[in-house]
Amino acid sequence: SSGTVLVSGMTLAGNGNVLVVVGSTQDSGGPFEINDGNDMDGWIMKLDPTSGQLSTDGRSSTRLDSVNKKDDLILNVCNDRFDHDAFYVVGASSGKIKSLPDDQQPPEGSVHAYVAKIGLNSLGAEWLRHFTMTIPGGGAVNGEGLACTVTPDSEGQNIVYVGGTVMNGALMDGVTGITQSY
Repeated sequence: SSGTVLVSGMTLAGNGNVLVVVGSTQDSGGPFEINDGNDMDGWIMKLDPTSGQLSTDGRSSTRLDSVNKKDDLILNVCNDRFDHDAFYVVGASSGKIKSLPDDQQPPEGSVHAYVAKIGLNSLGAEWLRHFTMTIPGGGAVNGEGLACTVTPDSEGQNIVYVGGTVMNGALMDGVTGITQSY
């Protein structure tokens, strides 16, 4: 099948031994696996930085798709210099959030931001955080995660910072201490 392949970012992980490349696509086959819907899905590929070939250490590629086959984009990646066996992806999803009951899902037509910690060997999510929002007066909301960075706090624990956009005056649920500008 042919379609759109977007590259959103790349970073070195695994002590510089793996080049992680991320993006989104509607394509199927090869390292993109199978797209069983006609939606955009995020993808992650691991390359050998010396040869450019797919990595042979653990899983070499994966696809990120929501359970209800809606658009799920990976918009950026950042490494974790304190945990060489993991990295983070951020993006936007119009899909169903598995951890929320149906009556707490974002309104139909909404797009929400997310961040996920990905294991370097398995390319599986070690954890995933969706950012839900509400808009004054109700209705669909639109937000996306565009950037991330990792730094330690005063006790040496990792803190992941996520930057992104929230549109049309929407407010992030359960978040305090954020400066919003209009």
